[in-house]
Amino acid sequence: MLYYCPAMACSSGTSPSCHVDRRKDRLYRLLTDPMDDEAQNMVNAVRTLVENHSRHPDVKFVFEETGNHYCVARAILLWAICIEPEFATYIMQRSDVDPAVVGEFIYNIVRPSAQMLMDGTMSLEFFVNTCLVEYVTM
Repeated sequence: MLYYCPAMACSSGTSPSCHVDRRKDRLYRLLTDPMDDEAQNMVNAVRTLVENHSRHPDVKFVFEETGNHYCVARAILLWAICIEPEFATYIMQRSDVDPAVVGEFIYNIVRPSAQMLMDGTMSLEFFVNTCLVEYVTM
C-alpha cells in the first residue's frame, strides 16, 4: 500500500503539502525527528519490558546509549514494534498513525529487516535507515 498524496503530481516527487500531512504521523516523526520526551518515554517503556525478560548486563549499556545515539534508540523502537505485540498494538492504536500502513510496514519491512540484522547480514545503521526510507516512501 502506497501512501497517496494528491499533491504528489509535482515533478519533484515530494510535495510540501504531503510532507506536512506525513508530519502528523507519529511513527514518521519517530523515524525522522530528533528524540523528544515522548520518544524517550517509549524507549524507557521498552527497557522495562526487556528488563522483565532479561537481566543481562549489556541491557543497561544498550539502553544508556540511546541518549547518545539516535540510531540505537530508533533500532530499539523498531525492534520492539517487530517483536513485542503490546508495543506494536500501542503504536497501531494511536490516533496519529494509520494502523493499516503501520501493520504493512511491520510485516513487510521491519520483520524481514530485523531478521537480516539478527543474521548478521545487515548492520544496525542499515536496518534503521532501511526502515526509515521504506516508511517515509510508503
